[in-house]
Amino acid sequence: MKKLLLIFVLFLMPTIANPESIIHPEESRLKLVAVVVDWCPYCNKWQEEVVPSYNNIVPLVIINATSGKNIPQWYKKALKLKKVSKLRGIPAFIIWDDETEVELIRWVGYGGSDNFYQMLAKAINKAVEKQQLCSEIPTALERRSADVCKAEKIN
Repeated sequence: MKKLLLIFVLFLMPTIANPESIIHPEESRLKLVAVVVDWCPYCNKWQEEVVPSYNNIVPLVIINATSGKNIPQWYKKALKLKKVSKLRGIPAFIIWDDETEVELIRWVGYGGSDNFYQMLAKAINKAVEKQQLCSEIPTALERRSADVCKAEKIN
């Protein structure tokens, strides 16, 4: 019994406690979408401090919404179909599920590099948990109305 408990603690517990650890870069359906504007000092600071050294299992897509002209078509379509919420602040960081084409998690603001990576880890963990819970719901119609599958804001 002790051996079984030891195996659980050493091998299974870290995966349960940290869903981020079960994501493999080549299999990840998630991406981090960062929405920034040129005139935002926090956006500029994030781009100076984080972007050059960003190396995470979740690919980064930066959308500069300053003029509104360079916004990707997939993002415009997602806004129109309400698969992504309108912005309520910037910089906005969105964990996006490429397969289901929906926003899973969002946070707004930049409080330094350390805080950013803490928020990113929290967001990825919540997104993986949401993906797992939503995948257990049998039909697309049920998933659309299930609270667990709706976008969530984190602080």
